[in-house]
Amino acid sequence: STIALEALTARLAAGGTAPRIAPCESGGTLALGLDDLDGSGALSANDVVTVTYDACTHPGGRLDGALRIRVAAVTDAATEQVRRGSLEIIRFTQVDGADTLMLRGGIGFAFTSTLAADRLEIESGELAATQDGVSEALSDFAWRFTLQQNGSGYDNSTTGTLRSESL
Repeated sequence: STIALEALTARLAAGGTAPRIAPCESGGTLALGLDDLDGSGALSANDVVTVTYDACTHPGGRLDGALRIRVAAVTDAATEQVRRGSLEIIRFTQVDGADTLMLRGGIGFAFTSTLAADRLEIESGELAATQDGVSEALSDFAWRFTLQQNGSGYDNSTTGTLRSESL
C-alpha cells in the first residue's frame, strides 16, 4: 500500500476531486483523492484528502475504510516544514488473521520536520475502537513521537496521555 500511496500522491492533479485508484498488494483497491480548493497543485490550507481502502488485502490481512484529512496549515520554510490538520476516521476496519480492529472518530495532528528532527503530534479527539468485540472510547489524549538525529543515527522518544473508557 505504501508504494501505491506514493504513486497516487505523485499523480494527483490540481483542482481534482476524482480519486486515483490503485490495486493493493494482494487484491482490492486503494483510492486517494485531493480536493485542491485553491487549485495550487500542492497541498495547502483548506485542502481535503480522502483515502478509501476497499477490501485492500495484504499477506495476513485486509483493510476496509474511509478517511478524510482536512489540512489546516502548511508551512514550508528553509529550515522547517509543518503540516497541521485533522483526520476524520469515517470507518476503518483492519482484519489481521483472527483479530479485527474497528475505528471511528477523529484527531488533530501536527507534523514538523527539520534538519535535526521529525515530530508527529496527535491531540484531543474522540475515537471509538472495537477490537475483537470489546469497545472503548479514547478521549482527552495527547501523543508525541520524535525522531531525533544524534550524530551517528537517530533516537526516538514517545510521550503521551490517554483516557480510556470501556463501553
